[in-house]
Amino acid sequence: MFGPRMARLMDRLPCGNLACALVDERDAAEQAVVEKDAALAALFDVGTAGISEVDLQTGRYVRVNRRFCEIMRRDAEELLTLGPGHVIHPEDCEAVKADWMAAMRGTGQWEAEVRHIWPDGGEFWLRIGVSVWKHDEQGRPARCVAVMLDITESVGAKQRLRNNEAMLRLAQGIGRIGAFERDLKTRELFVSAETRFMFGLPRRDSTVQTDDWIKSFVSEDRVRIMQSIDEALRRRDEEIAIDGRIRRPNGGLRHLEMRARYFYDESGRPVRSVGVVIDVTERKEAEERLAHAALHDALTGLPNRTFLRERLAAATHRAAGGESFAVLCLDLDRFKDVNDTLGHPFGDRLLIAVCERLSGELGGGDTLARLGGDEFAILQTGLRDPEESARLARRLVERIGEPFLIEGQRVVVGASIGIAIAPRDGIQGDELLSAADIALYQAKAQKTRGWRFYESLMNAQAQARRELERDLQHALANEEFELFYQPVLDVATLRVQAFEALIGWRRPQQGLLAADGFIPLCEEMGLIAQLGAWMLRRACRDAANWPAQIGVAVNVSAGQIGAGDLDAVVAAALAESGLAAQRLELEITETALLNDCEATLATLRRLKGLGVRIVMDDFGAGHFSLGYLQSFPFDKIKIDRAVSSEVERSPQGAAILKALLDLCAALNMTTAIDGVETEAQFQALASMGGKTVQGNLFSPPRPFVWAPSLLAQFGGVASLTQAAE
Repeated sequence: MFGPRMARLMDRLPCGNLACALVDERDAAEQAVVEKDAALAALFDVGTAGISEVDLQTGRYVRVNRRFCEIMRRDAEELLTLGPGHVIHPEDCEAVKADWMAAMRGTGQWEAEVRHIWPDGGEFWLRIGVSVWKHDEQGRPARCVAVMLDITESVGAKQRLRNNEAMLRLAQGIGRIGAFERDLKTRELFVSAETRFMFGLPRRDSTVQTDDWIKSFVSEDRVRIMQSIDEALRRRDEEIAIDGRIRRPNGGLRHLEMRARYFYDESGRPVRSVGVVIDVTERKEAEERLAHAALHDALTGLPNRTFLRERLAAATHRAAGGESFAVLCLDLDRFKDVNDTLGHPFGDRLLIAVCERLSGELGGGDTLARLGGDEFAILQTGLRDPEESARLARRLVERIGEPFLIEGQRVVVGASIGIAIAPRDGIQGDELLSAADIALYQAKAQKTRGWRFYESLMNAQAQARRELERDLQHALANEEFELFYQPVLDVATLRVQAFEALIGWRRPQQGLLAADGFIPLCEEMGLIAQLGAWMLRRACRDAANWPAQIGVAVNVSAGQIGAGDLDAVVAAALAESGLAAQRLELEITETALLNDCEATLATLRRLKGLGVRIVMDDFGAGHFSLGYLQSFPFDKIKIDRAVSSEVERSPQGAAILKALLDLCAALNMTTAIDGVETEAQFQALASMGGKTVQGNLFSPPRPFVWAPSLLAQFGGVASLTQAAE
């Protein structure tokens, strides 16, 4: 008479009240629908992932969340008139739809990476997880929910996909989003399989106690989460969004975001909550990496300038209460030589080793920051006496001065330090950094103990330097420099063989400055190549007006050689002036050879290939190496004035000069002797076999217009016209 379902209902009814049973079952079904809808509504409120509901009969969206609209760059009103076929890339649409619908009719679940298009035609990629959640009366899929994450930047980057797999794989149910329901009366928590996996709970357990669940969170977050829940219930909030970190049984730390909706009874008492939880660990870790990168140096891992400013601001705040602190600016001496000779990768390893030594000398409350290149800053806190900073600076200079052994290579560098004390030298962070930097410049200039305290007088010196830099740039832009020429004479005949070009600068309100007054600054400012090119063009142009047998010598700096295009600059100057290449001598110092010797010699060979003469300048002034004379056929060796000046002062000085002259003669290299000041000195040099000389005994450097009279005085030529004839 009754079917099986009715029979079961009758068996459960003591009074045989079938109508009551049917009502109860209907109420239970309706309640289940309400709860399912509530869980789905809570899911749509998740802001981390884009979520949409699709009517599989019409192929249109029937519900979308805010994040989905942001991803699609369309508003909800427009999207509800469209379907997946309107936003999937046209080239992929048919294949994707076929695969999608086959999965819906089969397992009811589908996951893929799908190319989409924005309204402006731009392409982007989404990771999509789809699950059927409603069927029609015939059991066919009717509605599905799609959860998606933007993976545009991750496509093609397999490592990033693996790092974000916890968020991007939406493998079961509604993807990697777990669901939970909490009975607020019994404090039982019903969790989905995905939620159990996130929390590391045993898979056989479908319920847990709230107290056990909350213990999964790290202690720093636990109290905050419970307080947030209690406050939401006290205010009778309808929903809550919280985040926290859990410690998995294997020790792994995971970041979770949770959103829940609360249900209250007629009297306003909370009875139940349903919600979702999503693992956002990869996103949080990426954010933390970005935050760390914004505040730390990529090479050394030290705080950067931004981080240092934050620490300085905190120290300044404490200084208002009477606490003193110091700022030390430090940079390395001779570091550029290491980079130039051994390469930048080696220089990077040296910087890392330097950081380790510096860190080992600092106190627990001190901060070491890398400002860039080989520049560092130290915030020394809790300062009781400025002498503490002096002691720290002394230790740092001594420690950095000890040899480094890197990859079997022994390297020695040094350190210079400037110190500013708060509040004596200032109170604001940038003010103190500037003061310490000024003191650092003075420490490098004095080249004695390696460190200096800031003094108010240094401000005026720094201002003078800034003005010099400004005037120098203006002078270079407007070619305000002048060339002066000193004759180079044959020892036997005292006839002019060449003129050495020397540069000067008539600085406004300052008068004439010799080269040593501005050339070092040009090198620091990176202007030397530009200035050197101007000097070459001008010297070649001037020399083209002299007799054909008269040459011109031009000094070339290490910076010009390091620029890499010196041969092209020389060729252009010769072509522009029409000067014969053999009339041009380029004087290079031993110092220039020290910087990347192989590259320098290669440049010199290219120059020699142009036909110009190459002269080693200042020979004997530094730690010259006989290897230089063997590795390159110099046309002339110019002995420094420091050597020639000793010929009258001591027998040892005369012996050294004679040995150098004999060495050059044996190597078949012409010698030139610079700095001849007295007749006795000249006679001694002549007797030793010197070939050419120059110095104030014969003539100081003179402007170009003096050339005719110098040629007439040393060579019997009355004028340039006569010389040309």
